[in-house]
Amino acid sequence: MVRILVREGQTIESALRVLKRKLMREKVIEGHKQHLRYEKPSDRNRKARFQRYVRAKRAQHYLDTH
Repeated sequence: MVRILVREGQTIESALRVLKRKLMREKVIEGHKQHLRYEKPSDRNRKARFQRYVRAKRAQHYLDTH
């Protein structure tokens, strides 16, 4: 459970920003979005494989330029 303390004089907007930041940090929103729709394991694996490929390409590009 995520809790935030709203201090005296703190605006609602800033309290919402703090709440959103905490939710993102604890990956609550991301987990909720994953449960909204089903993703086939093969699609999940394909996406993960592509992300590994992209990270490797970026790392290689960084090593080549520096």
